Amino acid sequence: QKIEEVEAQVKAEIQQAVEHAEELMKKYSDPLQMFEHAYAEIPPNLKDQREELRKELAEMPKEEDHG
Repeated sequence: QKIEEVEAQVKAEIQQAVEHAEELMKKYSDPLQMFEHAYAEIPPNLKDQREELRKELAEMPKEEDHG
């Protein structure tokens, strides 16, 4: 009985961690956000990189959500 209780507790903790990770993935799913919070003012070279990434992402076909 003790093993079953521990297994149930571990499964619940894992499920909670998965749900939390999924929430974070939805919240921070835009790769362009990585440029937004790293610097008070984005350096010119990173602005260029951000624009390159923005163009590449715009050219990519949209992925379907299979989740």
